[in-house]
Amino acid sequence: MLTSNLLQRMKISPILLAIVFLLTLITAIFTHQLLWMLIVPILALILVGFVYPSFFYFLLFFTIPISTEWQITPSLGTDFPDEPLMWGISALIIMMIAAKKKVPLSLLRQPIFLLLIAGLFWAVLCTLFSTHPLLSVKYVLAKLWYIIPFCGGVLLFVRSPSDYVKLAKCLLIPMGFVVLVILFRHSLSGFSFDRVNKINGPFFRNHVNYSALLVCCIPIVYGLLCWDIRLKKWWTLLLMLFLVGLFFSYARGAWLALCVGMLVVFTIRKRIVHWFLLGCSLFVMIAGIWLVSRNNYLRFSPNYSETIYHAGLGDHLEATYTMKDLSAVERFYRWIAAIRMAADRPVTGFGPNTFYNNYRGYTVNAFTTYVSNNPEHSTVHNYFLMQLAEQGVMGLLLFVALYITMMITAQQMFHRCKDPFYKHLVLIIGCILAMIGTLICVSDLIETDKIGFMFYLCVGIGIKMRLDFSC
Repeated sequence: MLTSNLLQRMKISPILLAIVFLLTLITAIFTHQLLWMLIVPILALILVGFVYPSFFYFLLFFTIPISTEWQITPSLGTDFPDEPLMWGISALIIMMIAAKKKVPLSLLRQPIFLLLIAGLFWAVLCTLFSTHPLLSVKYVLAKLWYIIPFCGGVLLFVRSPSDYVKLAKCLLIPMGFVVLVILFRHSLSGFSFDRVNKINGPFFRNHVNYSALLVCCIPIVYGLLCWDIRLKKWWTLLLMLFLVGLFFSYARGAWLALCVGMLVVFTIRKRIVHWFLLGCSLFVMIAGIWLVSRNNYLRFSPNYSETIYHAGLGDHLEATYTMKDLSAVERFYRWIAAIRMAADRPVTGFGPNTFYNNYRGYTVNAFTTYVSNNPEHSTVHNYFLMQLAEQGVMGLLLFVALYITMMITAQQMFHRCKDPFYKHLVLIIGCILAMIGTLICVSDLIETDKIGFMFYLCVGIGIKMRLDFSC
């Protein structure tokens, strides 16, 4: 077998690993850097991965809902344990591809794959002109260890419907546990609105990230409910649990995403998803042109003293449509800055991962709020505008082209596939993509472990479906 041959060529014995561990232990003691002690476990993980690669791939999905942010040093942090697993699996996949010494030519004819690679190369090019090159290099590296395991991993390790079901179970079981824990904590405060951001740790940074992953899990549960008849009652209970959890997340974006996801399922069935996307695009373009012309956006500038964070859900919803909600107005504040940044550097942008370091000089004081000092170092809260500001017009167009191609592919595959399982699968993918598209209009979630993996998993499944069905 390929994995056995690779291990024989590498000639790595337990004694050699023990020697390496001893050397790293001594280095850690003398340098006072405990990170050196991680070298051997990571190396062992990669070696074991050659023997049981699919086990670690499914383990990665199991760890995503329960992973937490780990600040290693004041300037270096990671998501643990899922991100180290991404590193290990990325290295494993690269070595497996290198051992085969070739890439299937059919892969190079897939539009989704070509757009994905084009977007990555454009990010590298923008890094060369970045205002903060080190931050941009970190972005490109992080993009690689999302793309390789979640796109490449699907192509290598998922081969049958049973593998897709196993993948779903690995994600949903720990997510169900997390939802139960969060609901229990929330119940202790009577499900109060003002506690919603304080009960999600250590699994999630805030209720936005929690609700985003939760809403994307709902169509997966529903798909299993329709497909796995033996466990139908358990999937029904889990679906009810997730819907209750979503309601008490008090996340307006996730609620809207669920509605949009159901609408897109209808459009896929009716072969009109392209008209839906065109309508959304025209709406955004017309609204954007109107807001920019004659500075109409200034009509929505808030009253500083009235734009606050509301402690009650009713007041929060009322403030949303009256433009007095703190988070909504703060988003407007940053969106304006992103558009003005793009106008200043439309070709390559300011460089990936540099919005926070550049946006201050492009803000409009009329939209300043109580949280505009931005102590969390958060970014645009709109992934499309972030692409525009950081990677220019071409960066935005490549991402939009990738997204639209994936949505169109979901529609095409639904009507071409005869197998009921794969018809369900592409409906789920289309629904999740619609949800993610809605969520990233108000948040920057593609670069986070809780949603980024889901997006690139959908990309990988889209490529695999086209390859398997010779599209």
